Amino acid sequence: MRSCLLRRHRFGITSPAEPPKLLWTLSVAAFLSVSLAAGPATATSPDDFPAEIFAPVLVPEGTPRELTIVAMYVESSEQGPTVHVRFTKGWAPPEGKKLDVGVFVGAPEGRTLRAGVTVRDGKPAGSVARGVDGRFAEGEATTARVEDEEISVVLPGRLLAGLDLDRASIWATVAADGRKVTSPLFPTAALMGEATSLRPAEVAWLRPGSPELVAVPPGPALKVSQGRLQLSFDRPPPDALDGRLAVAQVVEVVRLVPDFGRGGRASHILAVNHRRREVSLLDARSTMPALVPGSRTAVPDYPEVGRSGRFTLEVDTAALARAMGLDPGSTFGVGVARSIDLEDGRVVRVDGPVASPSWFADRQPDGATEAPSRDADGGGTEVESPSDDREGIGRVVLVLVVLAVVGLVAVVVRRLVLGRKQPPEEPSTYHSVQSDLELTRAVVGASEREEVPRGSPPRSP
Repeated sequence: MRSCLLRRHRFGITSPAEPPKLLWTLSVAAFLSVSLAAGPATATSPDDFPAEIFAPVLVPEGTPRELTIVAMYVESSEQGPTVHVRFTKGWAPPEGKKLDVGVFVGAPEGRTLRAGVTVRDGKPAGSVARGVDGRFAEGEATTARVEDEEISVVLPGRLLAGLDLDRASIWATVAADGRKVTSPLFPTAALMGEATSLRPAEVAWLRPGSPELVAVPPGPALKVSQGRLQLSFDRPPPDALDGRLAVAQVVEVVRLVPDFGRGGRASHILAVNHRRREVSLLDARSTMPALVPGSRTAVPDYPEVGRSGRFTLEVDTAALARAMGLDPGSTFGVGVARSIDLEDGRVVRVDGPVASPSWFADRQPDGATEAPSRDADGGGTEVESPSDDREGIGRVVLVLVVLAVVGLVAVVVRRLVLGRKQPPEEPSTYHSVQSDLELTRAVVGASEREEVPRGSPPRSP
């Protein structure tokens, strides 16, 4: 089974007690590449994914080419899991320089297995060692390769045996010329094919480039089954991390990835903002994510949620594809991550892998078949079970009677109300999507302004 890794980007924006859409848009944008121009979404199937499950790595803008990772994934072999670190298109080992790649499995502050690859003049040398709290024993040789813009290294199965892979994290580092890039942390079980659904990691770096960790409560579970994307929550979003870091807001970021043409980056994202009680489909191909015009019919409303915090959002994948500008029959990879804004202004990025449709199909319950989506043909038709003709006629008559009664009541109410003086309409304090995007562009220094359709006001929390 295969897998891959993600990347991060940071904005130094402080979040107020009630974060406006500008700031949560910036939080969501941290999971996206801000250097790629918009382009048409034309994929019909993500056949070019490097693996069934992976995570696109977002490195900061300006990172040297030899350090620019775009993905990491895992595949099985007779010797043990083989981890592939994929670099940007056109990458080659630097000439006359030493390149060090490290792959880590375990707990950053606990027991860890490190597989290192040193590349000199295009020739790799691999080693693997066990360690505790960042201190490693003398290593032993392991198989490593450089080919097709990738560096791969084998993790011997006998050395993994002592780790709790169900709770372990996996991450990577790349270093050359005194510069170093560290990936986010990812759940090992999912990347090694042991999971049945996708979840974000439960541990994250407190900020990019810092070894300080923060524990995160379990996030939502993501599945795709029978033409429906399902995001299930079994608890409320956290109001504090580690019992000491107050949380201002939590945004669940569902990546929608039609192909690997952008290095596995999402072309669109489904954002679930718990504070604002909003579910939005955003176009992520431009400098900053913008609300997709007409997407309100493709995404559900944020539901009324009890104290338990349990609820499930279901989205028709054909409707999503159509809103993304794809053919309704198109398939795409999905993954879920989290953006957690702290009251002190810091933003914690909690990442998770991206999986292809085939990965989810292999994990369908026994006997389940992929049912056609109601929106797949664009007509919204639904197949009904056979019924007696007389029963159908009776239903039609009942509906007509109810409509007639409702219409009569509406006429009476209208006549009673028309004569009364209506109170003046209160001014709205809701910022439109358009004004928020204009402010966003001012923040990031963009010179052009796009016209973005106005959105509907959010529900009151």
